[in-house]
Order: sequence, then C-alpha cells, then structure tokens
Amino acid sequence: SPYRQVSINGVLVNEIHPDVRLRATLWGRLQWAIPRTGTALHLIGRVYGDTWDIAAVSPEIRVYQAIADAFVVRLRYRYYIQSAAFFDANGTGMYEGDPRHATADPKMSAFHVHEGGIQTVMRFSFLEGTALQALSQTELDLVFDWVRRTNRFGDGVLAQVGLRIPFR
Repeated sequence: SPYRQVSINGVLVNEIHPDVRLRATLWGRLQWAIPRTGTALHLIGRVYGDTWDIAAVSPEIRVYQAIADAFVVRLRYRYYIQSAAFFDANGTGMYEGDPRHATADPKMSAFHVHEGGIQTVMRFSFLEGTALQALSQTELDLVFDWVRRTNRFGDGVLAQVGLRIPFR
C-alpha cells in the first residue's frame, strides 16, 4: 500500500512485500436441522496457510431459529487466530539493518479475534394475496456484531441493515 510506511534504520520508506504469495484454504460446514422446532445448527471451519508463513484457523458456530413463518433469528460466534508473516516486525513497522521485506500492515502480524452477533430476517410474506403482493418476497435484514481484536485494528461494533427486493 502506498499509504503504509515502515521505519528502516529510522527512515520512513514504503512497505516491501514479497512479489509472490501462494495461498491455500480448506473450508467445511456441517449443518443440522431440527424441523419440528424450526432450529438449524451450523458448524463452520476454515484453515488457511500461505508462503509468507501466515497460518490461520477459524471455527464458527451459528444457530438459526425460526420464530414465525416470516421471522428468523441467527446467533453466531467466530474465533480467528493467525500467525505472523515471516517479515513482520512484531507489528511495530520498525526494522534495523537491510531487510529484504518489511510491512506495517496489521493484517501481517500475529493476532486473534472473537466475533459474535445477532441477525434478524423478516420476510414480507404477509403481503401475499394483497395489493402489495409484488413485495411479498422482500426481506428486511438487520445485523449487529461485536468484534474483539488483539491487533492494531482493535475492537468494534458492526451494524448493517439490508433490504432485498426480488424483481420479476
């Protein structure tokens, strides 16, 4: 990034990342539905590795609960942990000597994240058979998540509102 600089022997210069980066991700999901209660459980796992020595593991659990035909609530928790790139200077962006590679990117450091949240989805199916039937497939989506990070990005609260209107 032209906006991130590192300190090499006390002088600010642009980051120097390796030219090549090979990445691999293994991902899986197990889903279990309990139709009589309107509940679904999702277990999700991701494993990541690359040639910059970054390795990461991310397990996640989601519970979906139908409250009514037109209303669903989802609770989720995700943990993420990763190792640092081989050229990370402990997240300081300060290097001594003559490094071949250098970074000030907090995503290159070792860190972990705890993430949790709630989502609600309301379907407008109650409009079926009315003058507004064309909107009966519309969905209102509200999401509220909290994030606790150990890198420079720090903690945060994320909120999102979405409206899906299918066109036919």
